Amino acid sequence: MVGGGVETLDDLGKRVSEAFSDAAALAPGGIVVAATHGAAARQGLGHLLGWPREQMRTLRALHNCHWVELTHDEARGWQLESYNVGVPAGGNQSASGSVQAP
Repeated sequence: MVGGGVETLDDLGKRVSEAFSDAAALAPGGIVVAATHGAAARQGLGHLLGWPREQMRTLRALHNCHWVELTHDEARGWQLESYNVGVPAGGNQSASGSVQAP
């Protein structure tokens, strides 16, 4: 904690990463949807992927109503599939059903 009881970005990232991991453990091999603030998502994502702070800071803030897609396998662990994805004007979707960023 920093002055005034404010959580540090590192503590935030660790807490959110643990929450992401706990949620994923409830649906092994399935899909998990988690809603949070953009800064919390970015910090949690970085910790989940094991990125240093300098690398986390290269990600732009998530836009409102946008999301991150991750995949996981036993050999490689967590992988970032897409970041800051949202429904474009007109709602264009790919053949697989994934929404494509503009």
